[in-house]
Amino acid sequence: MYNKPILEKGPLTGRVIIVNIETANKLLQYRKASGLSQEELAEKIGVSRQAVSKWERAEASPDTDNLILLAKIYGVTLDELLMGDPATTLNKEKQKGDNSQSNNTDGFNSSEENDNQQDEKESHVSFKNGIHIHDGEDKVDISFKDGIHVESKDGSKVSVDKDGVNVVDEDGNVKAFTDEHGHIHHDCVESPAHRKAKLFPFWAIALAGFFAFGFINIFGGWATSWLWFLTIPMYYTAVDAIFKKKISHFAYPVFVVWLFCFLGMTCGLWHPLWLLFLTIPLYYYIAGLIDKKSENVEENVKENFTQDGYDVTVTPTKKELKVSTIVTFIISAVFIVLLGTAGLVFLFSDTQTVSKTYRLNDAYTDVIKLDNSSGTINYHLSDKDYSYIKYKCEYRGLVPGDTTRGLKITQENNSTEIDHNIFTFIMGYFHEDIDIYLLDKDYELLYIDTASGDINLENLTCYKLEINSASGSTTGKYIQADNLNVDVSSGNVDIMGDFFNVGIDMASGDAKIDSGIMLETLDIESSSGNVLVFLPEDKKGFTLNYSKASGEITSEFPLTGTLDSMDGSAVYAGGKYKYSIDIASGDVEFRKPI
Repeated sequence: MYNKPILEKGPLTGRVIIVNIETANKLLQYRKASGLSQEELAEKIGVSRQAVSKWERAEASPDTDNLILLAKIYGVTLDELLMGDPATTLNKEKQKGDNSQSNNTDGFNSSEENDNQQDEKESHVSFKNGIHIHDGEDKVDISFKDGIHVESKDGSKVSVDKDGVNVVDEDGNVKAFTDEHGHIHHDCVESPAHRKAKLFPFWAIALAGFFAFGFINIFGGWATSWLWFLTIPMYYTAVDAIFKKKISHFAYPVFVVWLFCFLGMTCGLWHPLWLLFLTIPLYYYIAGLIDKKSENVEENVKENFTQDGYDVTVTPTKKELKVSTIVTFIISAVFIVLLGTAGLVFLFSDTQTVSKTYRLNDAYTDVIKLDNSSGTINYHLSDKDYSYIKYKCEYRGLVPGDTTRGLKITQENNSTEIDHNIFTFIMGYFHEDIDIYLLDKDYELLYIDTASGDINLENLTCYKLEINSASGSTTGKYIQADNLNVDVSSGNVDIMGDFFNVGIDMASGDAKIDSGIMLETLDIESSSGNVLVFLPEDKKGFTLNYSKASGEITSEFPLTGTLDSMDGSAVYAGGKYKYSIDIASGDVEFRKPI
């Protein structure tokens, strides 16, 4: 009864996997008897040398076409190739060749005897301290002391001794070995991408980062730049984890040490960040479950049938993790650790405060520009004989950077520029308050640019007031400005004062402008939201030109013309001043003072 080949799971392509090592050995014996190397045989068939090597080690399968080619090359039938005895088959072929020549001659007999004598001379068998066989080509050594060692003429070796199992192929590549824990590992051929990623000189990047952070004095300079060297094992283990599809190969403990040292040195968060080390066993527990699940091979037989005269069995294939799954898991783990770290710091740390006062030179305050990322901005009349700024920042959580810094103030050419440059990275609670106290005088320009937070203005006089806010609310009382321009992405605007020219550009939110004098020009552009304008009665009146996609325009002032169409115009009183409205949605309303 011969051993049954097994057909791979999937569409029936005629591919037969030789799972019996004896059958694989037959392919090896046929090749050696034919005097062909693996490279030469691979070239004849049109496959790679590695494919032939795997066939002869029962690790892969030649398909039907390749089996037919092998049989033709060796001069045997397909049945003889798979089920016959190579020695018997090849001897028969040799005898046929011998019978075609002249029968026994003295010279031939003499030559054959000399060959046998030479073989006997080169063969060596010893039973000293075990069994040792050397036939001139292959070696076998067996002993209780040294174990079992087999070496073939092509250079492949197999060793089984006190150090475990070690298998080396004819090219010197380790194909199987036993680790220190007694686990046997087989070699996986590295892909070109894997090999290229491992050969990438990441250490050079780490070295460059070490010197760059040290000389430029980033995140503590030389005190912390050595942490770049910890990224080297993180990179190479991440490469192995991705290409070998083993999440547990990633050096997660090194990452934890790196994060602990970095945040400890830059933020002083040694406590409670030591809790990060408790996540190491959790990481490897989860990674082990995922790796083990990816290695499971279903052993249940799915279907048995006969094909091409052979009994074949369809079995499921091995399940492996995708590269995208490995990358996603590692990135998710790092992200979760960062979030968890921020949460721990937020719970266990105290709120820190930075407070500073800056005196301004009023010779350079005709133009005041403020660029702020967040927080609350308040403008007041100064209670002193000079202008000054009070800055306060409260934070809690992960805030790497130099927390001793505050505002960056530049005064030159009649201009004062106020810039906020305190933190480079924030994860947690963070709030700023900037109180600007100005003398009671006419300013040429007050420019406020902020990403978020509130803006509060009171008792200010200037030629031009510009407000650019991404979000938050803007309020103003008793403002006198010839020109008021408000550009808001979202949030609410509520400004009261005396204005001549007003421009409002809103993406969303609500705006309220209460002017004590009749506006000479008004330009409103709004994507959505509502705009409310309070104006005094004036016989000079205004002309309103409008365009709207939806929404409604209403007026308490008596108008000549209609406001119901998509585009049109209407006139109040004399119609001297020009107003323009362009809205996508929302309402615009004109009211008289309350």
